[in-house]
Amino acid sequence: MPAKRSIAIVTPTFPPYRGGIGKVAELDARQLAEIGFDVHVHSPAGARPDGAPYAFHLMPALLRYGN
Repeated sequence: MPAKRSIAIVTPTFPPYRGGIGKVAELDARQLAEIGFDVHVHSPAGARPDGAPYAFHLMPALLRYGN
C-alpha cells in the first residue's frame, strides 16, 4: 500500500476569523483530507474546528503587517 501523501497549507488567517482566504484554506483542507491526504494547516491565528479531519498548527508570526 502506498504511503499517505501530506499537504501543508500555510495561510495568514483561519476561522473563526471571518475572511475569505482563511475560509478557502479551511474548505481546501477539509476536502483534501476527505479524499485521503494527510493535511496540516499552519496559521498565526485561528483554531481547528471540532471534528475537522486535518491537523491545525498555530504558528506565531515573527513580524506582523496587516493579516
